[in-house]
Amino acid sequence: GALNTGRYQLSGVGTQTAGLGFGGGYPSNFGVNLTEEYNGSSWTAVNTMGTATYTQAGTGTSQTAAVSFGGGTFPPSAQLNVTQEYDGTNWSAGENLPAHLAAGAAAGSQTASLLFGGDKSNGTPPTSQVTETFKYDGTNFSSAPALASVVSQHSGAGSQSAAVSFFGNSGGSRTAGTEEFTSSAN
Repeated sequence: GALNTGRYQLSGVGTQTAGLGFGGGYPSNFGVNLTEEYNGSSWTAVNTMGTATYTQAGTGTSQTAAVSFGGGTFPPSAQLNVTQEYDGTNWSAGENLPAHLAAGAAAGSQTASLLFGGDKSNGTPPTSQVTETFKYDGTNFSSAPALASVVSQHSGAGSQSAAVSFFGNSGGSRTAGTEEFTSSAN
């Protein structure tokens, strides 16, 4: 089944029969707070995010334990430092990110996540891509070993202690690069 509200640059978590899509944008509104749950055949609109965003990094293990990091809004063109957590019914605010960041990637669970890469340019050229990596324990952020290369608009998968970053935009060019993260180094 199709989403109730078509959009792009949203995040998703969960499984084939219990998925969650949140945030995103469409040409007339970059940064929406929409949340939809998927049951394997259709989507249902549920409670909205506290802060509208697109290009946020999302991760989690299920429809009942998701987290959204940063993202952007337009207009005005701005990167956010918000963390939002979904419990299967409502979104709540988590600890603010150590930086305003959009187009990053994430891996892990709501209480053991890894956030890496992204863009701090506030939506205006030139981009300010980063290698920064942060761990999130569901309450606090801490620094982790940085990526080897700057990258944004990439994908992430895995866990907090064994993640992978792949594809994306590095220095204004598409990249086919892949980096692996272990608990101590990239």
